[in-house]
Amino acid sequence: SAAQSDFQTVVDDSWHAFHSPITLLNSDFKVLAMSSREDLGEMDEEWRYLKENGYSSIQAIKDINEDRDWLRKRSKSDAQRFHFSNKKKLSNCLSVSVVYDNVIYGRINVLEKDRMLNEGDVQLLNHLSRGIAPYLNLYYVNHLNLSSHNVFYEMLRGRQPDRRAFENRLGYKQWMDSDTFMGMVIDFEGADSMMHVCMEQLDSPIL
Repeated sequence: SAAQSDFQTVVDDSWHAFHSPITLLNSDFKVLAMSSREDLGEMDEEWRYLKENGYSSIQAIKDINEDRDWLRKRSKSDAQRFHFSNKKKLSNCLSVSVVYDNVIYGRINVLEKDRMLNEGDVQLLNHLSRGIAPYLNLYYVNHLNLSSHNVFYEMLRGRQPDRRAFENRLGYKQWMDSDTFMGMVIDFEGADSMMHVCMEQLDSPIL
């Protein structure tokens, strides 16, 4: 299914391994797929927002970025456990970046709902992220008319980014259209993947 960019089927099939809600987001926090069998009435507020809007809420990203546990663990390559305080109204979860050729293309989250997640789930999630990574890369290579994995990277390449993704990205950073911005372009002469890596590194401290 991943080879056909059918990420919804990948996520739904993965439910049988985890028996827990799963989301696949790109690095602009846009939903690529989420478990279809979950009852909205049983899920947290962020899940319902994702289902209705197709993007992470600005409040959720703000709450996550204020969480020291998240800031400390999010850059690690393997799946990590996250425990959020009840006041943030976010479910505890396992989360892992989807990385291909040193570029982060998205993130998979497995929410802790009806059972405690364990070390076996960590290993399964690592396997899933590595398996789906090359196909997520191909998805963007073959769909250049769609929003890429990073709106700022698109803009540096002279492409028009998806307006909704761009507005959300500003909101996640608590930036305004009226703010003054400074751009920087670094040319590596053919090393296109290096540009991806630099964009991720420059972007990561404020995501």
